[in-house]
Parts: sequence; C-alpha cells; structure tokens
Amino acid sequence: MMDKIDSHTCNRLLSFVYPDESKMTDSEVNAELKRLRINTQPAMDKILFALQKEQKKVQAQASLVSAKEKRLQMLNVIQGVGTAISNTREGIKEWIMEHLTGSQQALYCRKLEESSEEDLKSLVEDIQCLEELGNHLDNEE
Repeated sequence: MMDKIDSHTCNRLLSFVYPDESKMTDSEVNAELKRLRINTQPAMDKILFALQKEQKKVQAQASLVSAKEKRLQMLNVIQGVGTAISNTREGIKEWIMEHLTGSQQALYCRKLEESSEEDLKSLVEDIQCLEELGNHLDNEE
C-alpha cells in the first residue's frame, strides 16, 4: 500500500467522490442535494428571516431619522416665529380683517374688544405659531 498520495491522484479521487459544483446547473445541484437527502429549506428560511429583520431595522432607522428631522424643523418654526403682526389691538384687528370673514370676523372683533393686554399677547403668539406651522406644513406637501 502507498504511504503518500500525490496531489494529482488526490485531486482525481476527490473529483470522483465529490462532483465539481461550479460546473453544475441549478437542477443538477438540486438533484444532488435530494440524492444526499440534504434539506436546504431551514437554512434558506433563516437567511430570509435575517434579511427581513435587517430590512425592517433599516426602515425603522430611516423613519426615526425622518421623525427627528421633522421635529427639529417644527421646533425651528415655532422658535423662529417673528412678529408678523403687531402686539397692538389695531394690529390684531388688521389681521382679523385680512384673514377672517363673515360671522367669524365679527365674533373675533367683539372678543378683541373684551380682551385684556395679557390675553392679546397670548393671542398674538398663538396666531403667529399657527400661521407659521400652517405655512411649513403647506410647503412639505
């Protein structure tokens, strides 16, 4: 018996025992797997599950980044609200006359006459914030 097998003989033996998969078609590979009773479905299921999990993770991260950006934009809009209308009763009345009509306009004008200075300041801030937010949301669409 031989003590050593040369590499050429070894390669021929391995080629005989194990087919060269690189030259096999998909159907030949599937037939060989069936012949050897190797079920690849559990491995494929694990790979698909891992890919889906990673895809969901990427989507979740993208959603988080988008939400953070929108939040920052909204905070910037709120913080950057300028003095679009003056804090005087006359400035508020001008805004009401420009932006409202009919019974709404009459109601707000009546409420304006009854309001304290502190109420007016709060009203101006609210109107400015709402107007800026509305403009910002319109620009996103």
